[in-house]
This record gives sequence, structure tokens and C-alpha cells, in this order.
Amino acid sequence: TCAVCEEAFRILKPNGQLFISEMDFDSPAYAEQRSNALLFSLLRATEPYLDEYADGFPELLSFLVNKYQSVKITAATGRHYALIATKGDGINEPRNGKLEDSRFNSNGEYIV
Repeated sequence: TCAVCEEAFRILKPNGQLFISEMDFDSPAYAEQRSNALLFSLLRATEPYLDEYADGFPELLSFLVNKYQSVKITAATGRHYALIATKGDGINEPRNGKLEDSRFNSNGEYIV
């Protein structure tokens, strides 16, 4: 997944954006699905590498924050996130590890 994002960075124009929407493993809805053995087994039947994919999310997020000028992530549905990574202009491109994560409100509740 990092290799795909690296290639996207290479071909994006200055100030171009990469959009990713995927299952949010930190969402309460995902935790609820995972706690239901029958439902989770059905989900795993269609996504056999789900655990490996979930375990790789922190690495992907770290890669994006260190590669792109800014990264914004928000809840898109009850169990998916939407992420926008902006490349920068190529001139003033300090990669300061800026991450704006608005999936949870100030009380720690998922916003959807």
C-alpha cells in the first residue's frame, strides 16, 4: 500500500491530492462487527487478509504524514474513513508531519 501511495506522489502534479476511503479499524462500528463472531467470519471470508491490512494502517498513515505536505482524515460513514493527502507545491514543501484527524470529537466519540 505504501508503494502505491509512493507512485501516486510521483505522478501527482504540484498541490495534487490523493484520496483514500477505506474501513476505519478504529471506529466503534468495526469493533462491534469484530465482536460478533458470525458477522466477522463472513467479513473475513471476503477479506482473508483483513488483520494484516488493519495492522498495516499505522505504517501507511506514518508514511503519508512523512511524505505528503498535509494529511487530513475524517469519518466518512460509521465504519469508513476518508483521507486526503496533499502533495504540496514542490517549492515550499516542508514535510512537517502535519496530520489533521477529525474522526473523533473532543469527548472521544466517533463523529458519525
